[in-house]
Amino acid sequence: MTNTTKKEIVRLVKDCAPIVDTENISDETKLIDDLQYDSLAIIDLFEQLKEKFGIECYENPDIYDSLESVMTLVSFVDKLLKEVDTVYE
Repeated sequence: MTNTTKKEIVRLVKDCAPIVDTENISDETKLIDDLQYDSLAIIDLFEQLKEKFGIECYENPDIYDSLESVMTLVSFVDKLLKEVDTVYE
């Protein structure tokens, strides 16, 4: 994963977060506990990831585990992007 891709994911996490103060987001920041993500924010994030990266989050059973922290989400998106790249090679 490129640094740009990680920055884009973090930007989407910030944009979709229900709380206003998102300046101190780190890899360990928990989406639900720290950023107060609720079901609507999660759906919004999934839609933004689909629009930005062309990945379908809803169909993957591991998606909810990826919501633990920013880093788990970044790793999950990276995995999906690699799978897409493999399909198109």
